[in-house]
Amino acid sequence: MASDDGAFLTALTTEHFGLAGARSTTVSESAGRSALYLAAVSSTLIALGFVAQVADETFRLFALAALPVLAFLGFATFMRVLECSIEDLFYARAIGRIRQYYVDLAGPERRHFFMLEPGDSIETALQNMAVQPGRLQVSLTSQAMISVVNSAVIGAGVAIACGALSASEELSVAVGVVVLLLSVVAHQVYARRRFEAGVTPAEARFP
Repeated sequence: MASDDGAFLTALTTEHFGLAGARSTTVSESAGRSALYLAAVSSTLIALGFVAQVADETFRLFALAALPVLAFLGFATFMRVLECSIEDLFYARAIGRIRQYYVDLAGPERRHFFMLEPGDSIETALQNMAVQPGRLQVSLTSQAMISVVNSAVIGAGVAIACGALSASEELSVAVGVVVLLLSVVAHQVYARRRFEAGVTPAEARFP
């Protein structure tokens, strides 16, 4: 029995190490994809600034060609960063479940050596990450940042397209702003629903 307990503890330690590495990978991928997208947005804006000095028609053609591609890149980045955040929380919950075994093994007299809380509930995982659960927190994530920037790209593209169709400047700007706001709301609603669907199926055994 003692041999089995030692083998099980070794297996849990190995699993803990693997989960910590997986969390590091998701964070790195999320940061890398976000940086790549923001760099693409910055480069496109610089290019648009140079093209705008040539002629209005050339600017519109370039913008209508570049902005849809940028919007697609932004949407793909948004989706993957959202998935990374879901994966990260899932891994954090799995680590919390293993930590529960460590705490039980140590006993109450040595409980104070574990600063992070044991348990595999969503609330415990967020608490260990110093994150306050709530709707506002969803708006402070990386995917929320990407969604706002991408919505601005989409709104700008729609405004330029309206201008190319001989719409008035005021109407083009108004339509672009409305599309921007609707896009932000759509991104946030989708992110919240996808997040809830992704993190809730795994039942918490140690809430």
